[in-house]
Amino acid sequence: MLCSPAYARLVTNRYVPHLSVLLGLSCSLLGICFGTYIGPLSVSGPVLQALLMDFGTQIAQIANRSSIYAVEPKRRNGVNTAFMVATFCGQLTGTAAGNHFYTAKGWIGSGSASVGFMSVSILAIIAGGPWEDRWVGWRGGWSMTKKDKNSADGRTSEQAMHRHGVMDEETRASGEWNPGTRGCRKA
Repeated sequence: MLCSPAYARLVTNRYVPHLSVLLGLSCSLLGICFGTYIGPLSVSGPVLQALLMDFGTQIAQIANRSSIYAVEPKRRNGVNTAFMVATFCGQLTGTAAGNHFYTAKGWIGSGSASVGFMSVSILAIIAGGPWEDRWVGWRGGWSMTKKDKNSADGRTSEQAMHRHGVMDEETRASGEWNPGTRGCRKA
């Protein structure tokens, strides 16, 4: 948590979310390896695992949120809800699988399964480049630098969502709508 502001300034604001997700998953994989293979020998393994996984997961989560908001800018709450439900289902499934592996194979078996799952997720993010519109490929280039610095995902320019009397769900919920100015009140 202490490193997040510096990370946001140095990486998240300059590079596409793809890079942050890759770095976050790699950090989590390193933590899992420490916890799994050093854990039976020393308490330092699980401590490193907790720290690295927390940092890596936080990085990946923030990057994923940045990229999903470009999907439907006027429905950020709805998109975020769908994202969080999918995240929760994935965590629930992972917990069930982890319990099964731990019961069957113990600490090393459960951790090794986590290493395998994390490695597959890293391969999936590497399979599709940051500018690719399809699932697999690197068409569009290898650069991880944002093409549009004002964009959350680096590729789409977010337009002002409150023009000409159009109100999105976030504005409605926040009470910031001012029909007299045909838009939002200034903060």
